[in-house]
Amino acid sequence: MDGAYLQVAGTGIARIMTHSMFWGLGFKNLITPEFSAGETAFQATLAQHVVDMVEGGMLAESFNRDTKPLFLQYGLDDTVATNAATFSLAKIAGLTLNPPVLADLSGIPVNDAYDPLMGLLQVEPVAAQGWLRGLTAHTTFVRPDAYQAYHQWLDAIAGLTAQ
Repeated sequence: MDGAYLQVAGTGIARIMTHSMFWGLGFKNLITPEFSAGETAFQATLAQHVVDMVEGGMLAESFNRDTKPLFLQYGLDDTVATNAATFSLAKIAGLTLNPPVLADLSGIPVNDAYDPLMGLLQVEPVAAQGWLRGLTAHTTFVRPDAYQAYHQWLDAIAGLTAQ
């Protein structure tokens, strides 16, 4: 693998189950109410390992500018796969925020110029308001600016691997 372009970093099934809009839509019914806190944590961890064995954040350190570039695009205010893991992944991989900056991210430096090969890109959700905003933030890859960023990355990685 020469590099990676992630359009939705993901967060692991346990975090999605408990921290997304889907919790109230039925995931909360998967947790046995009679369980203690420890038993509930075990149940959630078991689901995580069975359904989602590899969390993307665990692989972040194998990517860097000199060997394997990583570009991470995310939608602002995603309520399907919340962005906490996106920010952690960006910090672990040493990514910088590409302009335009739509929201300040504490602890993540901002690039002076757009880097098509490596970095973090913020994308506005398709819907601007209400619960649709959080849902469409998960599908920002359909936006023209996201599509353009992806194709710029493909061109940049092709140039890098041709050397």
